[in-house]
Amino acid sequence: MPPFYTLPPRLARAASLVNGSSSISSTGAEVVSNHDPLVSAHRRLIGEVFFLRNQVRDMMTRQDLLIQHVKASARWELIKEWLEKRVEHWDPEEDYCRHLFLYGGS
Repeated sequence: MPPFYTLPPRLARAASLVNGSSSISSTGAEVVSNHDPLVSAHRRLIGEVFFLRNQVRDMMTRQDLLIQHVKASARWELIKEWLEKRVEHWDPEEDYCRHLFLYGGS
C-alpha cells in the first residue's frame, strides 16, 4: 500500500538524518536508507504530521477570512442603513444590555 503522504526529498533526508538511520555518500548529496520498518513508519508519521499541520493552518486561515467577511458584511449593512436614514430601530442601550447578558459582563 502506498504511503498516505510522501515527504519532499529535502524533509525526508532531514528526518532520516535525525533518526540516525541513514548514511551519507562521500559527496554528501545522497542519503541511503537502511529500510528499517520503524524508520519507514516514522517517516510516514512525520509526513502525516506535516500534512495535518498544513490542513489545520488552512482551516484556521479560512475561518479567519470567514470572520472578516461576516464583520465586513455587518458593517456594510449598518452603513447602508445609516445612509438610508433607517436608524429608528437602533437602540444602543438595549444592544449593550444584550451584549452584557450574552458575554457575561456586569
